[in-house]
Parts: sequence; structure tokens; C-alpha cells
Amino acid sequence: MHRITDESRPVLQLLKRVIFQGTWMPFAKALKRAQVTYLNQLFELEDSQEGLRALLEKRKPVWKNR
Repeated sequence: MHRITDESRPVLQLLKRVIFQGTWMPFAKALKRAQVTYLNQLFELEDSQEGLRALLEKRKPVWKNR
């Protein structure tokens, strides 16, 4: 069984922040804010880079929670 807690903690924290911030905004504004967060914060995380490498190498990612 796959659990969400098996995923990268920093990535999940960013996802949670994006969802909560955008909940009461107009969709277009929430989407723009999500794009900015992902481009400026998500791709700086080691785990984000590891996830992409693992996908390309067709293996399970090894999260460092960084």
C-alpha cells in the first residue's frame, strides 16, 4: 500500500501551502501563484530533483527531505 507519508516532506509542505493559499482565490490568480511557488521554490529542493531523476531512470526515488 502506498501512503502519502512515503513522499518527500518538503514537497508535500509546498503542495499544502499552494492548496490552502489558493482555496479562496479566483482560479486564475491561484494558478498563477501556484506557478510562481513551483518555479521559485519547488525546483530548488533536492527532493524535487531526485524525483525527476528517478522518473527518468524508472526507479523509486530516495527522499532526503531537503
